[in-house]
Amino acid sequence: MMLTNTPKICSTGIENCIKRYGNAEQFFKTFCPDNIAKYSSYPEKCISGYAPTLNVIKNAYGEDVATSWLMLQLNCVNAIVGSQNKLSPEQTFSLAQLILFNTDFSTLKVTDIMLFINQLITGKYGCFYGSVDSQIIGEALYKYKRWKMEQLYEIEVKRKKQEREAMYQEWEKYKNKIGKIE
Repeated sequence: MMLTNTPKICSTGIENCIKRYGNAEQFFKTFCPDNIAKYSSYPEKCISGYAPTLNVIKNAYGEDVATSWLMLQLNCVNAIVGSQNKLSPEQTFSLAQLILFNTDFSTLKVTDIMLFINQLITGKYGCFYGSVDSQIIGEALYKYKRWKMEQLYEIEVKRKKQEREAMYQEWEKYKNKIGKIE
């Protein structure tokens, strides 16, 4: 039985990603963990900008590259969080794979992940209590998704309000001109 409603990857998204960010090495340079603080200083742009999603990265550069990129981001947590017990390389790999192949996270952009890592490290989702824990990271990622949806809603409300105000100002200009014609 063939599923007709399965999500498809837009090939133009993949093409645009490669066109914009180049090969895998150039992608890694653009979105390296050293840039987490820089990207995170613009949270609205991280969540509403045009960075590629995890799904696009997986399809543009391959699963190995996408997994490696996620592992680099997760290793920042290991490096910075002051816990005694860190994620092992095997745990980091498994967590990266679980995030990459979880359909709940496939639409997160790479800048979402970087913003999330920043928020995780700075304590927005609590602390690790002595050990970096994959389950806590997963729970926090779901909290991030909810927060992101709230932020996107607020951004859209703000955008629509600005559009209404611009239309009202335009209408006021024409209303005054129409009144002068009489």
